[in-house]
Amino acid sequence: MRALSSAAAALLAMCLACGGTSAPPSPSRAVLEIDCPVADAVLWVDGRYLAQLRDLRGGVALHPGHHQIELRHDRYHAHYEEIDLATGQRLRLEVRLAEALP
Repeated sequence: MRALSSAAAALLAMCLACGGTSAPPSPSRAVLEIDCPVADAVLWVDGRYLAQLRDLRGGVALHPGHHQIELRHDRYHAHYEEIDLATGQRLRLEVRLAEALP
């Protein structure tokens, strides 16, 4: 039982260390909000998949600093952007993905 608790605690710590979460930010975090009409586009931050945009209502809490943002969708061209976030900052990006030719 104790090994299971230790494993669960380690897994939780690893998930939190990734940097992205849709939970309310702590004072040492920043929040990124993405306004995009393609709700099933997926968000990648610093090369790591986070979620579909529709699942990130309220934004995503990230560590302050420099981040590489990517939005992907099979029917649209990917959108890349680099941002710098300050502690406690809430940044809202408006992104319009360009449709890919069939």
